[in-house]
Amino acid sequence: MKKKSCVGLFCLLAVICTQASYAATDKVAVLITGWGMPVGYNFDYAWTTSDYPRIGDKTEVEGDPCKIGHVGEFPYQSHINMIPWAITFPTEEFPDAYDSYGIYIYDNETDTFNSPNPALASIDNSTLPDNVTIVPLRLATERGALSYPLDPRDNATDHLTGWYKIGDFYHPYPNGVSDLVESGPPLYMWLSGIFGTPTEGDEASAFPAAVTAQDEYLKALMENAFGDRVDMRFGYYTAMAGSATPDKYKTKMEDDVAEEFANEGFRKMIIARETTDHNRYANEFMSGNYVKERLCELGVLDEMEIYQSRQVGRTPEFNAMNIKNLRPFIELYPEGSTIAMVYVTRGLTWGKAETTGVFGAAHPWSREVYHENAYLNYLSWKQALQKEFGDRYHLVFTKNDIDSDNRTENFYSYGLSTDVDLKGYSNEGSAKVYYGLRDAI
Repeated sequence: MKKKSCVGLFCLLAVICTQASYAATDKVAVLITGWGMPVGYNFDYAWTTSDYPRIGDKTEVEGDPCKIGHVGEFPYQSHINMIPWAITFPTEEFPDAYDSYGIYIYDNETDTFNSPNPALASIDNSTLPDNVTIVPLRLATERGALSYPLDPRDNATDHLTGWYKIGDFYHPYPNGVSDLVESGPPLYMWLSGIFGTPTEGDEASAFPAAVTAQDEYLKALMENAFGDRVDMRFGYYTAMAGSATPDKYKTKMEDDVAEEFANEGFRKMIIARETTDHNRYANEFMSGNYVKERLCELGVLDEMEIYQSRQVGRTPEFNAMNIKNLRPFIELYPEGSTIAMVYVTRGLTWGKAETTGVFGAAHPWSREVYHENAYLNYLSWKQALQKEFGDRYHLVFTKNDIDSDNRTENFYSYGLSTDVDLKGYSNEGSAKVYYGLRDAI
């Protein structure tokens, strides 16, 4: 009898586990992707932030079917390919383009230079050759401009005191690490100094409070709407997963989370971006192709049913923010006043050719949808302001104050713009098709 009971219990557990497994595979995996940037300086984030977002993985074998979306021509083919190849990957022809210097923090007591990455060897100052340049980072330059200047608010505060650049392109002192990757920690330390965010302690690795509140709200919203029919998880372009990050703040890469879903039996997946504009870099190259590449390598991509949520624009939060910010300025004028409204957005300052080779960069920036999407943002903003203030003020958005949503008739302009930006990347003729800020004014 006891034996029968054990067998019966085993069979019951098997049925329950089978049903639970089936229920899991029938659920929808919701993968929320994004940057995952902490509130302050976190070494793990700073060190790896160039890996996936700016460098990516390269195609090792020509025609590899799992290198989905890789651009360029083999052997100069990679996932992102936005920065010249010799800078992002080592080459025999130009090794110094990849690694010609090191970033170090000087220790006066031991007279040594220590990398912010504890995995890299320290350098005894006495062993450095006489011809090697040692430059404080506040004086380090890139294309003639200071890379980490003194705080512009007082032109005196050095947020990288004790940090040095050893070696340069003309006097190389390679340390085996990509210069692009190595430039991450000083950049984020400098930014933390500028923004006044913490540079040490657990709180530096936390998400900003607004992001935490947003994520918690999203979880509650999804649970209330769909219950256990969905399983929502977060995956990022840059993970904070090393020893420098407290366990409670560790994060995962987006493709690692996709792999977890796949290994748990999920075959229905929605990839959703954080609140952002729709652009090919974010939605296609980052959120889409990395996930599909990993699922392909696992051999389950053909079994997956994948959809992507591609939000266009930032409405209504974008409009709500602008109304709140503009209200005190508009309401300074007496009701009935005529006010010209000039809209300025950043602009896509990347008018380059798509090339491949040792110094090629094949990412299709020139075919970006940024211009179209930014103008849709503008039209939404325009309508929101008309609705909020139009019955009390005469707001002028267009040339000759005509009623039109045509781009060429609206005071819609680009702030950071080069000549090619304003010509719309057409490379045909000399006529501008976009307004610069001065043109609009």
